[in-house]
Amino acid sequence: MKKFLFLAILAVATSTILTSCVESSSKFKALQAQCDSLMAAKADQDKEIDEVFAILNGIEDGLASIRESENIITMQTNADGVNVTASKKDQIMNDIDVIQQAITTYQQQIEKLKQDNKYQSAQYKKRLASLQKQIAEQSATIEALQKTIAEKDVIISDQKQQISNLGNKVSNLETDVRNLSNESQMLKSQVANQDEEMNTVYYVVGTKAELKDAGIVQGGFLSKLQVTGNVNKDNFVKIDLRNITEINTNAKKARILSKHPSDSYSLVEEGGETLVQISDPQKFWDQTKYLVIQVW
Repeated sequence: MKKFLFLAILAVATSTILTSCVESSSKFKALQAQCDSLMAAKADQDKEIDEVFAILNGIEDGLASIRESENIITMQTNADGVNVTASKKDQIMNDIDVIQQAITTYQQQIEKLKQDNKYQSAQYKKRLASLQKQIAEQSATIEALQKTIAEKDVIISDQKQQISNLGNKVSNLETDVRNLSNESQMLKSQVANQDEEMNTVYYVVGTKAELKDAGIVQGGFLSKLQVTGNVNKDNFVKIDLRNITEINTNAKKARILSKHPSDSYSLVEEGGETLVQISDPQKFWDQTKYLVIQVW
């Protein structure tokens, strides 16, 4: 037992002495330095790989965000049709500019990664190609949206021009209507005046002396009284033949000196006064519109 213990102690001491000798050798130190260098290189490589995948992940997240923005812009444009307000259109155009700038940045990043020869695995290249395809598709979508907005701008411009033209037509029609209304009022006024003039008649009641003094009649004594042609309307009473069918002479006796059909009127005595009753106004006033009545 004592012999075994001695051998064990001797083996441990020998191992410790050998290890100490190896670690202190120049070859061991060179290997240790080389190992440390490889570990540092690996750490740098891991960091670069992490940065590359961070870029790729950032591009994928950005493209996902762009797809959502494109969908929103497409829905806004399609939902509003040509009725996109100026403020909304400005916001849409600003959003499109931001998306275009992001796409340009992603394209530049992809090109830079493609030119880096450090990473050329099949899976890596496949991922870059997929991202490039997505960027191209979304760039095409943005171009289509810009084209749609441009087309709708043309439609809006045409509609504004049509509305302006319609506004001018409406204004012209309103002017025409006003002119026609004024003409209609003038015509109505003319018709009313003509109607009044056509139905306006005059009468005068007076003794022979009064009628002669007024120059309405002439003759008498040896000749019959006759109505003169020199009529002064100031000596007559103006009436509307449609409203007057009876004239009171305010005298006991009366006779009509002007020419009127005998069957269109009659002289009637009532209460000691003579009344001229007109039975057919149109016929009565047909030959003359001036009724001359002599009283006594």
